[in-house]
Amino acid sequence: MALATSWNTARFVVKHTVAAAVVTAGTGLIAGVSWLTMYLWAAMAHSGSEPAIPFLSAVMGGLASGAASSVLVLLPSTALAEVVATNSRLRLWWQLPLAALVISGIGIVTAIVNSANDVTLNTALALMLTATVSRMAALFVYWWALQSTDWLLRSTVRVGGKVWPSRFAALARAQEEPSGLLVPRSRARFRIKEHFTFEDGATPVLVITGDVLDGVVRDGMHACATIGAKQVSARIRSVQHADSMGDRPFKVGLLLPLNEQELGTWRAAAVEGAVLRIV
Repeated sequence: MALATSWNTARFVVKHTVAAAVVTAGTGLIAGVSWLTMYLWAAMAHSGSEPAIPFLSAVMGGLASGAASSVLVLLPSTALAEVVATNSRLRLWWQLPLAALVISGIGIVTAIVNSANDVTLNTALALMLTATVSRMAALFVYWWALQSTDWLLRSTVRVGGKVWPSRFAALARAQEEPSGLLVPRSRARFRIKEHFTFEDGATPVLVITGDVLDGVVRDGMHACATIGAKQVSARIRSVQHADSMGDRPFKVGLLLPLNEQELGTWRAAAVEGAVLRIV
């Protein structure tokens, strides 16, 4: 769990930093292009009215606006959407409407505050709509950069786990474990009857047998146990529904691929009568 928490925290920082950098750079670029467009238009029309602010000031203002929007609005809204979607086991794309809902709420609160500060209602609504629309456009860019970076980080670790297992295998398994606030609610409960192991190549596999008390257990879900004050989690490679495996009678078997350290921890946790949370 400590490795999972550390890696997931590092991924969170890296992907949000990249997403914020993309939005900030894009906002600065748009500000620069807008300034040049206004300048060229004035020159072609021979109006003699150049942009009111210098080019560098316009670009720096765009960069500052993009950075502030990323840190104060986009980061908290997407982070909250990720927590809600993960805990509710919603599909990935649900994070976008959830984040958009948070941004809309921020816009409404801003309009209320402006109205209370002697700003007319029409002006407050116009400011809210303008800010919300621009933030929605930035949200798509931010979320796309966020998911692309996260996919790249996770894929790199997965490939590293296969190419260099002694170095990256534990990290590859750890990144699949829920940690921190990203802990989905329990989908099932599983009562342990017994456990045994077998070798699958170089990877030991722990088979935990028992009964599903409630809910549904599927491949790819996580089994969670508590040993004292320590929480452990492992990804279920497959679920076997049968009356027996060899000379061992059971109803359901959970196959957990583990390393040697994890195997010892799970053997201590898989005691008869203990109940696992399945998430």
